[in-house]
Amino acid sequence: MRRQNKGMTHSPKNILIANAFWDQEVPGGSYRIGSDFARYLARKGHSVHYLCGTREQKLALDSVVDHGVQLWRYTMPDGNRFGASKFIAHMFASHRLARHIFLQGQVDVLNGHSPLQYLGATLALERPITCCYSSHSPWPDEMIANGLCSGMSGGFKLALATWIEGWLLRLSTRVQCISEFEASLLQRRYGNRVDGRLRVVPLWADYGRFAGSGKSRVKARGQLGGVWSGEAPIFFAVRRLVPRMGLDLLIEAAAILKRDHLIFRALIGGDGPEHDSLRKLIHQHDVEDRVQLLGPVSEENLPLAYRAADCVVLPSRALECFGLTILEAYAAGTPVIATPVGAIPEVIEPGLKSWLTNDVSSFSLADRMKAFLEGRLCATESLLQAHARHFDLETRAAALGDWLLERFV
Repeated sequence: MRRQNKGMTHSPKNILIANAFWDQEVPGGSYRIGSDFARYLARKGHSVHYLCGTREQKLALDSVVDHGVQLWRYTMPDGNRFGASKFIAHMFASHRLARHIFLQGQVDVLNGHSPLQYLGATLALERPITCCYSSHSPWPDEMIANGLCSGMSGGFKLALATWIEGWLLRLSTRVQCISEFEASLLQRRYGNRVDGRLRVVPLWADYGRFAGSGKSRVKARGQLGGVWSGEAPIFFAVRRLVPRMGLDLLIEAAAILKRDHLIFRALIGGDGPEHDSLRKLIHQHDVEDRVQLLGPVSEENLPLAYRAADCVVLPSRALECFGLTILEAYAAGTPVIATPVGAIPEVIEPGLKSWLTNDVSSFSLADRMKAFLEGRLCATESLLQAHARHFDLETRAAALGDWLLERFV
């Protein structure tokens, strides 16, 4: 038996985690959480398998080991398709790969962080085990917030997603949600399908990773170079470029601040379907000299980018079920201006409620950004980092791990 590390006291178990991607291949909050949890469990001595998609063309039954985690990946279906055919393709690929993993040896716990991969794996089970669905946001609500449900086809996709998620919730023995806000959404949409199995287990940020550079903002900017150089205050947003993220509000707020002759830059990291429309909006508002789209920010450079920024902006329009960006920025010692959407008020430092906007509008966002530039919003790095430590990976991942493995105590 492998030696158990300090932390969780359970004997080593075989754990399968199902997610859409491995975070070292595709950046993203939910991918990072699932991957972080897999690496954490592996460090604690558990045998961890990780099932996910990949953009590479590869044989699904090949695996590699990364940070002690056995990675099993299948080639993603055609990215241009969306709907029943793509859903089914993901489920079948995940089902086939999970069956192969189960044949390699006993799996004690299945933990899913994305619906299609988790459902495919759940349906491959041949014996009852602990099955925990870690919901990062209700799938149908995510589709609505991202504007994917317009027209007749949109209604069909919404109904299909609701049916699939309801199905996987019925198959789950435990359901994790990441905030009280998300718990209310799940209970309202699915009712008795989550009763008695739902628990709020908040997410985490890897405090050591985001606080570990030890660099000043000047040195962090110098290391990143390019658009990060210079002395103008930098607002930074890192988001998937989809409608619910509210990045159009940030661009419009930048235009308001420019008309007030304020000096600043706004750098937006991330990729997604709204890239071209956001670029056009930047041009329409004549803020090319103030706002730039950076494209995807690598996992390697993300902590440095948080540190290099003077202030992080979280301009969400809807459905912010946690606010991971807040904790990552706080760990780097960088304050956050955010809209009062979803779970954001649950996550933000209690003494910094003045950093929340009054509503979801470009005018309210510009008001808080102007207050920051004029020195009317202040926060010490020690206050920010102390709050981030409450959500450190080692503490919060241990709480999730203990809940998943409590029947083995």
